[in-house]
Amino acid sequence: MAGTETDLNPQDQVAAANKAFEQEFERFVRFTAETAPTGLSLAEATADERALAELRTRHTGKKSALAATKKLIGRVEADQRAAFGQLVQSTEAGIVAKLDAAEASLKALIEAHRTARESIDVTLPGRRPRYGHRHPITLMRERIEDIFVSLGYVIEDGREIETDFYNFAALNIPDNHPARGT
Repeated sequence: MAGTETDLNPQDQVAAANKAFEQEFERFVRFTAETAPTGLSLAEATADERALAELRTRHTGKKSALAATKKLIGRVEADQRAAFGQLVQSTEAGIVAKLDAAEASLKALIEAHRTARESIDVTLPGRRPRYGHRHPITLMRERIEDIFVSLGYVIEDGREIETDFYNFAALNIPDNHPARGT
């Protein structure tokens, strides 16, 4: 009767599934404690998070031993069915609680690593923007202005194309429009 896992009685199958989980979960127990390990790098924490997700799938997924024991609930004798169902549910709840605690601790550790890595010191001076080149037409205009200034002329800046035509007539604004008020 002790040959394969299907030869075991349902309670023993639940115990075997729980024992298998406990053995694989031993490396993650340190994440369920009050203080998470601090000497873990971001890469190690991320790898542990992936391994924990695989462990969750292996022990609570559709093809897990626990899922197989859930299917046995209907085959157990009627007077033992409620107790067996409660045993399966409590075992699954315990496994899920441990996995959730370890996952929350790992996520907090990963977030702390990322926050520390991506923090910005606002007291540091900023980077100066790189200035590009001046436009060739602007350079030519300034040369011409310099030539005229050297000849004694004065450069006057003023309105270039602010005429009635460009501001109103070209935009089809009627003569009696309030924007044309002088």
